Amino acid sequence: MVSAEDGAPSSTAAPARPARTTAIIAVLAAVGVVVVSMMQTLMVPLLPRLPRLLNTDATGASWVLTATLLSAAVANPVFGRWGTCTASDAC
Repeated sequence: MVSAEDGAPSSTAAPARPARTTAIIAVLAAVGVVVVSMMQTLMVPLLPRLPRLLNTDATGASWVLTATLLSAAVANPVFGRWGTCTASDAC
């Protein structure tokens, strides 16, 4: 596209992010992935103790792990959509 004033090409593309900002975003995303995966596996070492702690059998206690993983599987896309909606008008 050529500008009418000086004949120079005009840029309609978004400005590029500095390399430092991109690196910070990548590091924060990687840390987030590690934290989420650790939080989802925190229940596994408790599985042998859960029947006694919850006064139930092993089958009932295993549903605690299932509920934790299922709630995370539902919450991830919900929070992703929420983040997209608050960051832009794309809702």
